[in-house]
Amino acid sequence: MPSRDVKRLNPKLFPKRPRGKSYGAPGLGANQLNQAAIDYIVACGGKAWRNNTGAMVKEYTTKAGEKKKSFVRFGEKGSADVFGLLRGLFFAIETKTPRDRLSPEQAAWLEDIERCGGVAVIATTVDDVIGAVHHHFPDMPL
Repeated sequence: MPSRDVKRLNPKLFPKRPRGKSYGAPGLGANQLNQAAIDYIVACGGKAWRNNTGAMVKEYTTKAGEKKKSFVRFGEKGSADVFGLLRGLFFAIETKTPRDRLSPEQAAWLEDIERCGGVAVIATTVDDVIGAVHHHFPDMPL
């Protein structure tokens, strides 16, 4: 898949920020940022959850006592970290720490969400999530 400039998805959600300027709570890790995004959407009356993706090897024993291994994939490659529903609108939130980079699969997935009428958010702070929600629902609490 070709690498795309994800900021073109919705330029209003990704304003230019002065270099070194901090927005939201600085230093949040990915897990904390995921939870903060979930908490905010839930506080606004929506439903939000963590979307886990990955793979693992599962070991099991058959009825005959034979030990086997099975490779299991879960989630769709490139899908966002957090999913949310708010007033009938689907949110896909990809959280990134300052060192993280968006993969081509993630960019394509977020573009698909917007093409289908959902809201794609790349959040490096909680303010990014709040901004995306307020862009669509200005009456939501800050």
